[in-house]
Amino acid sequence: MSRNERTRAQTKELYPALCQFFGCYLHEDWPLDSGTPEKAVDQAIADYPLNYRQQVRRELNSFLERHEDDTRFRAILNEGLGVNVLFKKAAEARLFAQEVERRLLDSIKAETSGKWST
Repeated sequence: MSRNERTRAQTKELYPALCQFFGCYLHEDWPLDSGTPEKAVDQAIADYPLNYRQQVRRELNSFLERHEDDTRFRAILNEGLGVNVLFKKAAEARLFAQEVERRLLDSIKAETSGKWST
């Protein structure tokens, strides 16, 4: 098993909902399907039900907290979670993930009138 395959398998086990969320919308064809990574994320948020988005957000928060090194974070985001976005600088990957977390939170608050649980 290659390093990429191990990373993908481990990540899928730790973050199953997050893998599904990113893998389905930020795969290699996202430029054709959505045009921008932001639009792909917005489409994913619109397509998934509240309880699933809450789970994705919990997993994303765990991922953000667990991986402090930006270079490793970017590698796992790309290889493990299937995000096919070129982040020229490693820190850009973390900023992207933080923005996704913010969008998820906003969607959860909007749907629950601010009364939500993480």
